[in-house]
Amino acid sequence: GRAGLGGGPGPGSAGRHDGGGSGLAAIHKYGGGEYDPVTGLWEYYEFPPGHEARGQEAEEVSWRDLLDQWVLLEADWLSEYHERLSAVWAALSWREFVVGVVGLFAADTRLSRHFAPPTPDPMGGAV
Repeated sequence: GRAGLGGGPGPGSAGRHDGGGSGLAAIHKYGGGEYDPVTGLWEYYEFPPGHEARGQEAEEVSWRDLLDQWVLLEADWLSEYHERLSAVWAALSWREFVVGVVGLFAADTRLSRHFAPPTPDPMGGAV
């Protein structure tokens, strides 16, 4: 189903673009609608059924939990998007910020690892 914001054409419609990599590039191929080359964001993102960013069951993260890890958010924003969040904050719409955060959780970042459930150890414990 549709995950994200806004509306627009469905999967496979004109305006979609395939890509890969990390950060927003990792979810770029799921973008649809109008693409903004300045921000690198699509109007909305549509993921295939069963898609999981980290390939494992993820727990929901509250905005309060996210704000408690602001240092990780800023560090990952710089690492993934090559911009200091403080430098672009005033220019970002709420939608752009949310899509950027979703991209950080879709990539292998400090933030996604912090909130990731422990990986089961084949010997019976957690890693």
